[in-house]
Amino acid sequence: MKKQNKKYLKPIHKYNGGLGATLCNECNRIISIGFVDELYCQEHGGKPVYNYRLTRENDGKVMEGNIAYWVEWDENSRGKDKPEQIGIGYSLILDPIFGNYTWLTTQVTEILEDQGTLIRFKTKNSIYELIKVK
Repeated sequence: MKKQNKKYLKPIHKYNGGLGATLCNECNRIISIGFVDELYCQEHGGKPVYNYRLTRENDGKVMEGNIAYWVEWDENSRGKDKPEQIGIGYSLILDPIFGNYTWLTTQVTEILEDQGTLIRFKTKNSIYELIKVK
């Protein structure tokens, strides 16, 4: 089946039991809970879906990735451990691959909120919100 010209397509919105959902124009699978402007799922050329979304509060910058973990530093500013939970003095690294990464925060100075899938924290430079999407 050929994709239709996106210029003339509109997102497929359904009520989904009152929650609302957006469906892929190609396969009718749910792209998002809630109404968004996407036309296709990831499989059919739509926007990729990530596991984590990190938002910096002061400017609204959003970084997304599939791997996120905390880094504990030693006295020489080298990573020494990967704790499972946030802690004072730890940094968050997003999508680390072979020495590269999408984002690395400075060290956490205060934990503002920790609800498991949503964590708000303050670092030396900024305030962040980390959401586990999946």
